[in-house]
This record gives sequence, C-alpha cells and structure tokens, in this order.
Amino acid sequence: MTATGTSDTPDSPLWLGRDRSQAIYVTRDGVDDRFRRAMAAGKHVVVFGNADTGKSALMRHQLANTPYIVVQCSSQMKVTDVYRLVLSEADIALVVNERRKKSKSLTATVNVATDREADEVAELRVAPQIDLANVRDVLRLIERQTKIRVVVLEDFHYLKWKVQRTLAHDLKAAYESSPLVFVVVGVWSDTDRLSLLSGDLVGRSVLIDAGRWTPVALDSVAQAYERTVGRSLPPPVRERLVLDSMGCVGILSDATQRALSLMTGRDLGGDQCQPFVDEVISDMLGELSVSYRYFIDRFWTRRQSGKSRAAAVVMLHLLHTNIENLRDGIGREAILASGRVAPNLEPFVDEDLIDDVLERIEAFQRKRGVHPPILSYDRRRQLLRIVDNRFLLFLKHAGVDAEMKKLDGTIKAWVAEDEQARLAQLQQEKAEASARRRQNRQAQAAKRRQDADQALVAQAATIVRSAGEGPRVGDDSTPRSRANRKARPKKGAPRR
Repeated sequence: MTATGTSDTPDSPLWLGRDRSQAIYVTRDGVDDRFRRAMAAGKHVVVFGNADTGKSALMRHQLANTPYIVVQCSSQMKVTDVYRLVLSEADIALVVNERRKKSKSLTATVNVATDREADEVAELRVAPQIDLANVRDVLRLIERQTKIRVVVLEDFHYLKWKVQRTLAHDLKAAYESSPLVFVVVGVWSDTDRLSLLSGDLVGRSVLIDAGRWTPVALDSVAQAYERTVGRSLPPPVRERLVLDSMGCVGILSDATQRALSLMTGRDLGGDQCQPFVDEVISDMLGELSVSYRYFIDRFWTRRQSGKSRAAAVVMLHLLHTNIENLRDGIGREAILASGRVAPNLEPFVDEDLIDDVLERIEAFQRKRGVHPPILSYDRRRQLLRIVDNRFLLFLKHAGVDAEMKKLDGTIKAWVAEDEQARLAQLQQEKAEASARRRQNRQAQAAKRRQDADQALVAQAATIVRSAGEGPRVGDDSTPRSRANRKARPKKGAPRR
C-alpha cells in the first residue's frame, strides 16, 4: 500500500475539501490491483460499497490513462435513456424517431462528426438507424466512431430494479460481442447484487468492495493530507479520528479537515485530545443531525397504512439496535419479531408488508425523497444494512431518544386502536349473534304458530267435509241402498 500526493490534474481521484490541488490518493491491496487485473482481462467491473467510501475515486484513478465516459444514472431513466446518454457522452448526436404503436423498440437516426477535435463545425454524415434498446447497436457505433474503451455507469443503484435487471443482461451481450468494458458503480452492501440480477455475469465480471478500509489505510489518508497541506495533527488526535470514522474515508477526510481548522492556536497536549475530538465530531453532527432526523421521521409516515406500519417496525428495530450489530446487519427474523407486540398475540403488522418494505427498500427511500440511500437490503442473506456511515456516526454520537419515544408512542397508539377495534368488533359480533338468535327464535315460534294454524284449518276442513257428505237419493254406493234395491218389486209384478 502506498500513499501519494498527486498533482492538480482534473482527473485527480480524491481530494479533501473543494481544492483539487490538494488531491491525494491511497492505494489499497486487494482493491486497486483487483481493478487493474479485471481491466487487463477485459471483464466488466462492479464497484460497490457504502456511500462516501472512495468508489468514484478508485474508478477515476484506475481509468486515468484510459478513454472512458461516465453516465450519471437517475431513478427516472429507462434502458433507452441510459443508452441515449451513453451516445451523447460519446459526442454522438441522435435524432430520435417517433415510436411506433405497439412497438417496444425506439429507433434513432445518428449524426456522427467525422472529426471530434476540430474547432470548426465538422462535416456530418448520416448513419443507419439503430435500436436504442439494443446494446449491440449502441456499442458497435461507439467502437466505429470513437476511441472510447470504457463506459462507466455511475449511481447504478438509483435505477429501478427492472432497468437494472435489463442492463445486467445486456452486460453479458456486451461481453460477448464487444471489446468495450462497463464499470458499474453503486451504493449497496450485498456482494451478490449483479448475480441476482443476471446469473450470466458470473465469470464475466469482477466485484470490488470499495467500502472496506483498514485502520492502516485510513491513517495513511490522514497523513497524506497532512503532508499536502503542510500541517500535522497530534498522533492521539489522528488515531481517535480514525477510530471514530466508522471505517469511512469520507468521514475521516471531513474530520481531518475540520480538526486542522479548529486546532489553530490551541494546545492539545495532555488530556485535551479527547475533548478536542469530541468537539470535531460535534461540529460534524451539527450539519448531519437535521437531515438524518428528517430521514427517520420521513421513513415512516404517521398516516395509517399497512406499509407505514411496516416501515415504523423496521425503523424502531433499527434505532433500538446497537452500533456493532448495525454494522454487521439486522436479520429479517429479528425485524419480523418486532412486529409482534407479544408472543401470544396476533402480529401488529402483516409480515408480508415488512418483507415488501425490505425487498424494495431502495425504491421505498427514493419515493420518500431520500438520496442517496441510507439503507440497503441483502436479499440472499436477508440482512438489512446501513450503507451511509455518516448515519452510523449520527446514531452513535447523537441522541435519538425523542425519535424512539415518538415511534414507541405511535406504535402503542396503533396497538391500542387495534385493540379497541378488536373489542368493538367482538361486541358487534356478539350483538349480531344475539340478534340472529333472537330472529331465529322468533322465526321458529312463528313457524310453529303457522303450522298449528294450518293443522287447525285442515282439521276443520275435514270435519266440514265429513258433515256435508250424507246419503243422496239414488246413491247406491251404501249397503242400505243396495238392500232396498233388491227388495223393491219389479215393475208389473204383483205386490205381496
């Protein structure tokens, strides 16, 4: 590992403060050499890690002598928008044709300048139409008309998951059909992100975790900056700043700059080092507290909804977790357990909603205006991680008791409302059951009365019918009639 004070070139990869003339860079074993080997092998490079850990600095340093373009991704981009911006960064003008109905492709007529370095307007020629959704068309055009060899997709995490998946599949096609190399830079913690997006990238890409900084490397950064500005911090102060940097080079850079500014004219000998470091951290937190407290409140909205409840459970568990466990990640099962107010009660919130919030945590933050993301979810390991080390610094040194109290109070109020609603529902169900039983009894009584009335009517009808059916004249259906008929003398016969 070497530490170098670099020149004032515009491609200086890392600087402390806004002055690029004070740019420095520290190489790291297992990071810089891995990047170089991947480029030499022609494989795509995926640089990931927490925010503000030197990912872009690593990319700029390693590509300083290579023609490359950088595409800044955003949440509103589609795949065709990404490729259109790639061609635009390559100085290739496009005239986008109108999309045909019921067609998913988007074609464009390409105007390519034959001399990019000319001061005057270069002669243009019209190239054939290309499909902006076809990565082969885009890369073939760049190969023929430019000297660019690397395409960098910066802030890849901002893209929607569907767009990320499509681009990941396109990287496989680019590897097989083009010598151009893609460098993907994003904020996430899971090492399997690209393989989850596309298993075809295994063996065709190299993953580099740029967020891992050892205390030795961080100390080298601080010393390199001290040499650049010509001033030095007392070793105990520097050591303490390294320990409080949360393993983040961005935090250490900011803290070192503030410390050198605040130490002017002060004696830091004896027992004054620790109070001075606390003052530096407090100075940093003064700017961070407002934004992070807003994030905590914004992450869960107090509007009654299933996802809001799930987000409240996630945030409350996060705030109650100690810093060391937060750095390692919070397991899904532990978060789900927080959604149960007691083992013998029903879950406070539907576990499927918690899973939905976790798996879509980046989009969930984006919809709430959180940029860049603070939380990331490792789908394969089912771990929720903080990818903003400054938020860890805030949780460690700033009090969040008010936020936890607000969350606890809101959740208890929701639980009380649920209990009241449950009791009201039970009372309503009891009242409805009692009403149904009363209606059934009344219906059965009415049926019995109706049956009795019908039986009386039938009996009366039978009696009436029996009473009205006596022997009729000429009716020989009875034995008496038959006997009389036999005893009656025939016509003309003498009577006895």
